[in-house]
Amino acid sequence: MIKRGIGIVTYNRGNYIREHVESVLNTAPRDTRIVIVDDGSTDNTAEVARTLDVTYLRGPNMGVGTNKNRALYLLQDCHFIAL
Repeated sequence: MIKRGIGIVTYNRGNYIREHVESVLNTAPRDTRIVIVDDGSTDNTAEVARTLDVTYLRGPNMGVGTNKNRALYLLQDCHFIAL
């Protein structure tokens, strides 16, 4: 079975994250694993992301590169990964 993974790196996008994830879920194959990696948001991103049916990881603000690496680590069991 081919596993697909999509990593979403975000910072202060609480107003958009639900819409973004729903768009991915509506277009990606069912076996796609989605992870949200939050770069230390100070808005409501964490509250919104925790209500979604995806993996959510929040860490300190360390920049997009560090958080892409976190997403890759969480998706390491996937054959295909998109960030």
